[in-house]
Amino acid sequence: MSVSLFIAQIIGPFYLLAGVGMLLNLEFSKRMYGEFLKNEGLFYLGGVLALLIGLIILRLQSAWTMHWIVCVFGWISFLKGLAMTVFPTWSLGVVRKWKVEKHLKEWSYVALALGVIFSYFGYVA
Repeated sequence: MSVSLFIAQIIGPFYLLAGVGMLLNLEFSKRMYGEFLKNEGLFYLGGVLALLIGLIILRLQSAWTMHWIVCVFGWISFLKGLAMTVFPTWSLGVVRKWKVEKHLKEWSYVALALGVIFSYFGYVA
């Protein structure tokens, strides 16, 4: 099994479950996300985790092969984590300006779509 398939098999179910969880608990998710944005330490920790996940993925899967979507995911995670840890005040301001908590239903559908895509590449393709 290739590394990209292994990563896709982890990311796919994770995003499927996260999307379903957000949809089934929309009000709870909105409150939780609001609390996340109020807690700067938690926001920074989220950035550290995104940076770590991005670095791991890029280290394991840096080639733009047939499963390029895994590499794109790694770069997005890395850049997000980099912004959240190196420029936390700016990143928090940007996220607060986007008012993501008002659009969590739409973001849950994005998570479901990512889950389907990664699961397809990880288990079917």
